[in-house]
Amino acid sequence: MTHAIIRGLWGDHQLIRPTKSGYSHGRHEIVSAVRNSQENGDTIDRVYCFGLDNFELAESCGFNATLLDSKSWASPQLRGWPRYARQGSVMWGMNHFWHKLRILQAASQEYDCVLWTDFDVRQIKLLPDTFWNELSCGPCLRAPLYVLRMVYHWWTAWWRTEPSLRHLKTRDKSIAGTKTIEGERGRLAARLMPGGAYVYLRGKETADTLMQIRHEFPLFSDQCVMAVYLDRLYDGWMGAADYFHSRHNTVGYYHKVCLFPPTPDETVWQCGPIGDLPDEKYLSC
Repeated sequence: MTHAIIRGLWGDHQLIRPTKSGYSHGRHEIVSAVRNSQENGDTIDRVYCFGLDNFELAESCGFNATLLDSKSWASPQLRGWPRYARQGSVMWGMNHFWHKLRILQAASQEYDCVLWTDFDVRQIKLLPDTFWNELSCGPCLRAPLYVLRMVYHWWTAWWRTEPSLRHLKTRDKSIAGTKTIEGERGRLAARLMPGGAYVYLRGKETADTLMQIRHEFPLFSDQCVMAVYLDRLYDGWMGAADYFHSRHNTVGYYHKVCLFPPTPDETVWQCGPIGDLPDEKYLSC
């Protein structure tokens, strides 16, 4: 079975988001993140790129790069959204997470299984000998289970909550094939999301299904797309415990919002600083 650890680059100098402390995801930050991965020695088998500048950047760092499109923005234009509009996963009238799903599609045509890692994910120790065997023993889609602080339409599984609590301003139709969870458990379950920074995917069919869901809900982030995939697969949210026991959760990846973080000895990949563990109340959601 062939496998690869992949990353992706898309966007240009316009990929800038205002934050309280300035701007994030500016061009200099993209370049810095890529070069830091090179200096850190992160295991990266392939970098898929949109845009010649991004392709040349990846190659200049010594990565095995593949150019998918000479345009740095290749996502289909969303109808009814002006090009200057920015909201959630939509910037300049395009959903930028489309590029990530397209990269997963391209990679799944070359490899039997792939592990996506964001460029701000750092490898802190060598891959264990059992790394790929452990990943392949689980289901076709695996990702760390994140606990997000609030229920946002753009980033969380708001469809799991009661109808009276759902965001009425959504442009998306109801999520077919999912069930609502009543009360507090529904509000908490809506915050539990497969993390998009570290995603294991096996099989072209899985990648194609994720892209099809994105076509159904063109405003969704990659995390929302994966959440819909899983909720449909299990006829509704399976619960945090079943997510863990069914091995959808990944092993060896740390982020402070992980509901099931690895121990320091188990941690191979880390994103961001060490933080407090999420509240245990989510374990029963």
